Amino acid sequence: MNNNCLYIIIVLYKQCLEQSIAFNSIHKHIQKYENCTKILVYNNSNTIKIANNSIEHIYNSTSNNGLAEAYNWALNIAKTKTHSWLMLLDQDTQITPHYLSSALNFIQQNDAQNYIAAVPVLKQNDIHHSPTAYNKHKGVIWKCKKVTSNNYKALLNKGYIVTAFNSGCIINVDSMVKLGGFNIEFPLDMLDHWTFYTFHKKKLRLHVIDSNLQHNLSSCGATMQPSRYSSYLKAHKLFAKKVGLITLLSYKIRLAIRFVQQLLSSTDKQITLLTLKNIFR
Repeated sequence: MNNNCLYIIIVLYKQCLEQSIAFNSIHKHIQKYENCTKILVYNNSNTIKIANNSIEHIYNSTSNNGLAEAYNWALNIAKTKTHSWLMLLDQDTQITPHYLSSALNFIQQNDAQNYIAAVPVLKQNDIHHSPTAYNKHKGVIWKCKKVTSNNYKALLNKGYIVTAFNSGCIINVDSMVKLGGFNIEFPLDMLDHWTFYTFHKKKLRLHVIDSNLQHNLSSCGATMQPSRYSSYLKAHKLFAKKVGLITLLSYKIRLAIRFVQQLLSSTDKQITLLTLKNIFR
C-alpha cells in the first residue's frame, strides 16, 4: 500500500458541504498536500445533494446510515486505491495546519505500520473530551481519565483501556480491513468506543499525536430528543453487555444515579422515563 497518502472521510448530516467546519478548515490547507491527501464525503441527508468537483468521491445517501456504514464505504475505497491511512472526520471538527502536518508526518514514519491508529486530543474550548482511559469493569459511562501523549503508556501499564472519539482519528486501512471493518452493530453511538475496545483486546498499538483540535461534542441526555436518547441508551447497553456482566451492572448503577439527578432537575419527563426503563430493561 501507499504509505504516504491519506484519505479523509467527512460525514455530513443535515448540512451542506460549505457549512461544514471540517471541510472548510481542511480545504483551506489541503492544497499544500494535494499529492498525498484525498477527500471523501458521505452525505447522510436525502434532502441535500452534495456536488463538488474538488472532492475525490461523494456519496449521497437516501437515508441516514450513521457512521459505521460511511466509514466502511471509505475504508473500501481506500483499500481499492491502495491507500494505507484513513482519517475520520465529523462535520464539526476544526482541522488545523499543525494537525494535518503532524498526521502526515506520522504516516510517513518508518514504524507507522506498527500502529492501528493515531488520534489527536479533542477539546471543546478548554474541556478535554478525547482520548480518555477507563477501568474495564466501570466502563465509559463513569468519569474517565484524560489521556495525552505523556501519560498514555503509564495508563496502559495500570490496566486502563484507552478510547477516543472517531473524529480526527487516523486508521491503518490494512489492519482495519483484517479486523472486519467498522462494526455495523453500532451504526452511530458507541461505535468509537467499541472500535477502540477491539483495538485494546487485540493488543494493537495506538499513537497519541501531540496536537489539539476543537470539536463540538453533540449533546448527551437532557438536551437530546427522546428518540435520539433512546438510541444512545440502547447502544450503550449493548456495548456494556459485550464488554462483560460487571460492566453491564456498573452501567445500570450509573443510570440509576442519572435517573435521580434527572428527577431532581428540570429534565424532560420523557428523557427521565427512558432512563428509568433502561435500568430494568
